[in-house]
Amino acid sequence: MAILIDPDSPEAKERVKWEAQYTPWGPGARPYVKRDYPMLLHKAGRPPGGLGAAEIVEMQEVGSLQEGEIYRQRGFRPTPLEAIEHWEAEQTLFAELAAERAWEVKHGRHGEKAQQEIARAEAVAVDHLPSVPVTPIKPHSRESK
Repeated sequence: MAILIDPDSPEAKERVKWEAQYTPWGPGARPYVKRDYPMLLHKAGRPPGGLGAAEIVEMQEVGSLQEGEIYRQRGFRPTPLEAIEHWEAEQTLFAELAAERAWEVKHGRHGEKAQQEIARAEAVAVDHLPSVPVTPIKPHSRESK
């Protein structure tokens, strides 16, 4: 059962003093101050099944501008729509880079070993692969005689 409070009562007047938003007893008396942090950031991606439109796959609460910048570099955005737009733009860029690499492979711009390495990396990737992970080249050891 709800407790009814008369809007003219001292309790209702005190409650209104502490609220910034509109309340059942009237408009809040405390001035509204916008605070940017803590903020909830969103990250878009492919749905778990791998098919369909982009959706929000992860959310993260950040407490400061520096922490927010770290997550922004990882693809998080302040609103769900911005996150989806960022993911779609990123996928378009990745598709262009993958197409350029495929053209280079087709026209012999990469050696045989590099082509095999590219094929192995693309076989493992789920989405477009923007770049092939670098395989370190071991230096040859020279034996002294």
